[in-house]
Amino acid sequence: RKPATFETVWASLQELAEMQKETERRMKETDRLIDKIAREADQRMKETDRFMKERTQETDRFMKERTQETDRFMKERTQETDRFMKERTQETDRFMKERTQETDRFMKERTQETDRFMKERTQETDRLIKENAQETDRLIKENAREADRRMKDTDRLIKENAREADRRMKDTDRLIKENAREADRRMKDTDWRMKDTDWRMNKMRGWLDNRWGDFMESLVEGDLVPLLQSRNILVDRLHPSPHGKRNGENFEFDIVAINGEQVVVVEVKTTLRPEDVKHFLKKLVKYTYYEPEHKGKTIYGAVAYLKASDEATTRATRHGLFVIRATGDSASIVNDEGFVPRVFE
Repeated sequence: RKPATFETVWASLQELAEMQKETERRMKETDRLIDKIAREADQRMKETDRFMKERTQETDRFMKERTQETDRFMKERTQETDRFMKERTQETDRFMKERTQETDRFMKERTQETDRFMKERTQETDRLIKENAQETDRLIKENAREADRRMKDTDRLIKENAREADRRMKDTDRLIKENAREADRRMKDTDWRMKDTDWRMNKMRGWLDNRWGDFMESLVEGDLVPLLQSRNILVDRLHPSPHGKRNGENFEFDIVAINGEQVVVVEVKTTLRPEDVKHFLKKLVKYTYYEPEHKGKTIYGAVAYLKASDEATTRATRHGLFVIRATGDSASIVNDEGFVPRVFE
């Protein structure tokens, strides 16, 4: 079986990163759509409240103006009636006074004529008063009917406005439900894409695990010992994946290369990160605690990888670790020729 090259691994990782970016973009687009729907619904609610408030204010103003107009009209008609009655009363008093004086002069001669005249004038006055009273009643009734008509018009307007507001609320609810269904559809589509991405990642992870196994096998079969011997570390045999338990604490190392006096502990990573180097250093300083039979020997450390960040390799070099990179079907040490490895005790 021909192992994959570094270029194919790198291309696969880039494809995976692009897929993750596309998924994140779609999630952001979905969040933006939901926010937009919420803002539109809130705006429609505010417009409905403003519309109802304006219609209520307009109705109140209309009723207030009509009430003031009715009060003014009634007041004017009452004042006019009072003035008329006052004028007629004054005229009657004046006339009665004149006629009384005349009657006094001609009492004896004009008694019958005066009685007749007084009776006629009294009847005329009663008729005028009655006519004025009937006219006033008619005007009051007409004004009452007009006020009742205006009240009915106002009730009709309020009901029409209420129906319009109810229609708008129903339209708003319908839009919210439609947008919610669309958002749910998009979420389901996103879930499907996420599951597809997970499947691809799992597939890639399996491939990387196989590649890591190939790399381990390559080191064990012969690359590691010659590489270390080229740097004057004269190891001659390997112990792949030593592990065990000491004082209730489990331990495991990827590869240990040894000879009689020197030991090189190797950590193998598909992708080497700065935190991997930090974690390995903590394990390395406790190596002789886990493997007490190697106390007194010269202990070195090394990290091997398929891919690494500059920060990770720089940190490993700064802490005195050999840095081994897989290149095609083999491996090479990337430390400078003058590199002096750190001895761990």
